Amino acid sequence: MPHLKKNTHYDFRRENNTLLSATDAGLLPAKGSGCEKDAEEYNMCHPRRGVALIFNHNYFDHMANRSGTAKDCYNLSVELELLGFEIQVYKDLSYTKLSGILMGST
Repeated sequence: MPHLKKNTHYDFRRENNTLLSATDAGLLPAKGSGCEKDAEEYNMCHPRRGVALIFNHNYFDHMANRSGTAKDCYNLSVELELLGFEIQVYKDLSYTKLSGILMGST
């Protein structure tokens, strides 16, 4: 089974623009072939991947603003969606709000 390479764009779409499953792409073993719940890698053998939380912080109280975070957030959202994740993006949250979201997502 091939490993994904860092900084490489992978296109998981078929010719008719539908998503190709990671198993069909040869990136995952067939269902029932050993995806363990406690594996070191994230279990991608099920059709519903789960929720990906993205925390995009551009503005800070005591630091310079970080330009380019919107593009990074968009690119990450696109890639995670291609992998079948439900995406939830949060922008410039306070520590209290971010903590509340993390506590509620478990």
